[in-house]
Amino acid sequence: MGIADVLRDRLCGLGVPVLGGLPAGHADDPPTIPLGSEATIDTYAGTLVVQPAVA
Repeated sequence: MGIADVLRDRLCGLGVPVLGGLPAGHADDPPTIPLGSEATIDTYAGTLVVQPAVA
């Protein structure tokens, strides 16, 4: 059982959208995902659209 399986098992019952596999984190040239910004998550399309942190 991998980490994705554990997370799916623990989070699916919460009734909230969960999106994984984003190319973010500790890799070469990762995108910045600001905390506190408004965002739209589409779990069917597998997308996350983050609004700019500053206007």
